[in-house]
Amino acid sequence: MDELPIDGGDDVVRVRQLVRAAAARTGMSLVDQTKVVTAASELARNTLVHGGGGAARIEKVTSAAGRVSGSPFTTMARVSPT
Repeated sequence: MDELPIDGGDDVVRVRQLVRAAAARTGMSLVDQTKVVTAASELARNTLVHGGGGAARIEKVTSAAGRVSGSPFTTMARVSPT
């Protein structure tokens, strides 16, 4: 699991880079990688702008049977209180 604080614009870029690398490792197509990276970037930017910062966690999600779910990883943003 990769976790990155979101405290500034550079952190949004780092989130994009981590998500792109995770998507590529799972074998997602370039189109799907772009969609996931765009969504993660918007989440990170909204966390910064509207929540005053927080953290992004990127992790692989597997089902109870050990199979990779429909989405090979999740991007979660925790918003820190300001």
